[in-house]
Amino acid sequence: MRVGHLQREPVDKIAVQEAITSALKEANPTAQISHIAHILQIPKPLFFNQPNLARVPTILVTEAGKWDILRGKNSHGEWVCESFDQQEGSWNEQTLVNVQGHCLVKIQLSAPFTASKSPVYKLIKNEVFSHKRLLLEALLASITINIVALATAFYTMQGYNFRNNSLI
Repeated sequence: MRVGHLQREPVDKIAVQEAITSALKEANPTAQISHIAHILQIPKPLFFNQPNLARVPTILVTEAGKWDILRGKNSHGEWVCESFDQQEGSWNEQTLVNVQGHCLVKIQLSAPFTASKSPVYKLIKNEVFSHKRLLLEALLASITINIVALATAFYTMQGYNFRNNSLI
């Protein structure tokens, strides 16, 4: 939920909770994250070992199997990460000098938008193409108007050109 909030993506809390509950059956954290992505029907998570500022916020899986959130670097060159404290019920910020040896996971909690699969797009497309005759008339009218406007401009240019040539 915190990663979705940081990425400013809408997240269905109930679906995430159900996915996490079913993922707890998996043995290691990377399998759990892959299982969560599969259940939520989101793009596959990207696993990497080297931190990259372009990929933050990411999930930081520690050697103990704990999940933290890697936020970025501070002015001292240290990595800033957040961990959830269950006793206090809050996120605590801490810094790490090195994140080597940890598994980093970039997860996108919402599926990428494709306009061609949108039901609104299909509705508009069907409505527009259901009136093909009207659409053809509008197309012919706009072509005719543009040709008349272009012919008027050319006629005016020829008139100025004729006038300038006759003065020479």
